[in-house]
Amino acid sequence: MSRSAGLTVCVAATVLAAVCLPGAEVLAPQPAGAPPPAAAYRVIELPSGRVIGEARPDILTTPVAPGSLMKLATLVALVEGGQEPDHLRLVCSRDAVVDGRTVPCVHPDLHRPLSAAEALGYSCNAFFAAASRRLSRPGLDSVIIRLGLPPLPAGTPLQTAALGLGGVRATPAQWLEAFLRLFGVSRREVSIPAAARRTLREGAERAAREGTAIALADAGFSALAKTGTAPMPGGGFEGIVVAIVNTELPTHAIVAVVPGASGAGAAAIAAQVLARHGAPRRARRVRMGIARRGGGHDVRVMDVEEYVSRVVAGEMGAAVPAALEAMAITARTFLESNRGRHAAEGFDVCDLTHCQVLGRPDAASDAAARATAGLLLLDRGAPAQVYFSSWCGGHTEKPSHTWPGARDAAYLPAQPDSACLDGAAWTSEIVEADLRRVLEASGLRGGRISGFGVATRHPSGRVELLGVEGMSPGRLSAATFQSAAGRLLGWQSVKGTLFEVRRSSTGYTLTGRGAGHGVGLCVRGAGNRGRAGGSRDQILAAYFPGLVVGSIRLAPATVRITLPESERRHLGEVRSLASGVSREIARTLGLPEPDELDIVFHPTIEAYTRATGQPWYTAGRTSGARIDLLPFTVLSPRGILESTLRHEFTHALADESLAGRPLWVREGLAVYLAGELPADSQGDLAGRSKPCPSDAAFRAPPASEESLRRIYEDAGRCVARALGAGVRWQDVR
Repeated sequence: MSRSAGLTVCVAATVLAAVCLPGAEVLAPQPAGAPPPAAAYRVIELPSGRVIGEARPDILTTPVAPGSLMKLATLVALVEGGQEPDHLRLVCSRDAVVDGRTVPCVHPDLHRPLSAAEALGYSCNAFFAAASRRLSRPGLDSVIIRLGLPPLPAGTPLQTAALGLGGVRATPAQWLEAFLRLFGVSRREVSIPAAARRTLREGAERAAREGTAIALADAGFSALAKTGTAPMPGGGFEGIVVAIVNTELPTHAIVAVVPGASGAGAAAIAAQVLARHGAPRRARRVRMGIARRGGGHDVRVMDVEEYVSRVVAGEMGAAVPAALEAMAITARTFLESNRGRHAAEGFDVCDLTHCQVLGRPDAASDAAARATAGLLLLDRGAPAQVYFSSWCGGHTEKPSHTWPGARDAAYLPAQPDSACLDGAAWTSEIVEADLRRVLEASGLRGGRISGFGVATRHPSGRVELLGVEGMSPGRLSAATFQSAAGRLLGWQSVKGTLFEVRRSSTGYTLTGRGAGHGVGLCVRGAGNRGRAGGSRDQILAAYFPGLVVGSIRLAPATVRITLPESERRHLGEVRSLASGVSREIARTLGLPEPDELDIVFHPTIEAYTRATGQPWYTAGRTSGARIDLLPFTVLSPRGILESTLRHEFTHALADESLAGRPLWVREGLAVYLAGELPADSQGDLAGRSKPCPSDAAFRAPPASEESLRRIYEDAGRCVARALGAGVRWQDVR
């Protein structure tokens, strides 16, 4: 599925069977909380091994291929063959050639070499394809047999077997037993090198925390896990997962096999099953990146409410309970809408002003976190993209005036704030030599500075552009100037952009009010409102008008959003929009939200066309549980980002239910729910109906962008007519 100039379209692919059909990883819609009827699973109690839950014994007793489960045995065989796991680091090439066939990698690109544990957690095919060249067949066979599995069939290529793409087949119960043996939970102990056991544990923890089995962490489980996606004998794919809960004191283990799903989809089903059988869960967690002196980060995992308490202490400090609780809700909302902001670095959010600053928690901050536990600011049922600054100086600001291109949501207005008019003005003296350094760091060039001052202001009073005489270009954005001054002169040198400029004997004097960007909640103003008797909800309503305070279920759905580094600042905005669209489309269709979805914004139009094979004038393509999109900087300025997401989410949710229908049904429903029919379509709907487009019309190479648009608009009108006549969307034919 791809989208053309405001429409999502389905065009012919090299394999017609793949056109507009859901990928093998999409699960059929099921009632919330219930695994699909085809899912097989076995849950056992530990350490007794007693079976406490089981479904589909016919599948449980049938040998299945392991997919990436085999990488566990491969890793052990590599270590036993002399490979030191701490030194085994490889850069993922994103595609691997395995015995003549190309196998892609779909995990996040960490932009650095992967360790063995990371490769296991993310199930990196390229890593194991390269590493398996150092493997011996007897070495791999030895590990497989010790795990209680059948030996490698004669003639199976070694690389194919090492990645689980072929070779060993065993029952799900055997795969679970092998997993238990590897981690010392089975009564049948297996002797493996300590280095291998340590790496296996780190990789299996990573898989359940942030990798292919992240659905377990999202559902609140501390686990060791490994997933696999393998071909079925009759065609299609099935997902398999094995897991142990908890990591420190194991209480439950599970194997789940789900035909028509990916390994990640099987992990989502396993999370549902474990919850139904009372497996203990931990609190929701966050991966914190703690900045090191000299560069880099240490990653620490902590409970969300501990994190919120630390942010309240770090960003607000001492205040009355109402203000602290407003800050707690704002901090928690920021976290949930910005999870994965630093995914490429291996954590969710950092501890710097780029995300949220942490302080030492105290009784007051802990109380604020406890009193608001789970509460968020919601925009259309999803965590809103919120901001806060220490002191707005008497007037809040629009996002786009601080970050060009940012979305100006109605709940983030630029408005006067009488609650923070207190506070002494700040003054900063910048000598001419330092000013020149800052201007040159901002990209200006020239001779002597003969003039420096405010050129234009935003309606809030903040400086928009500075004028510079004697250097070129002669104008500079205040935000760029503030950033460069902070890096070179210290972050207190220019506290905000609400300032005046005057000439001094040594350079220029800046006199200003406010500190920070001024968008969203003002920490000083919130504190003053609380001291004046304002309630928590009154404070939030003042700074975020129109948002609702409430709680939502944040798991187990896994939506991964990939943005190029230069556009990562928009992650929160995109996540908030995608969450709202997903809930709205699911509610409209009466279906659960997808268990797993990857939304990939390509860095350039050319990258999108290369990856998807679609024309440059399309905007998106949905294939199974993956949505490929044009760059954010193309879709957002055109005002079609939301409608594109609505269209693609419709495909992700509804195509399974519409399998086998004409293409106009699937494409027309997406056009209709995305609101992409022209405003003048009502006359067409009321009048005599035109024939609906044939599948051949969709698959034929388009004569032009306009002809393609007409085909999809006609499909949308066909669906709209059927729905208008009272036909359920599931019954449109």
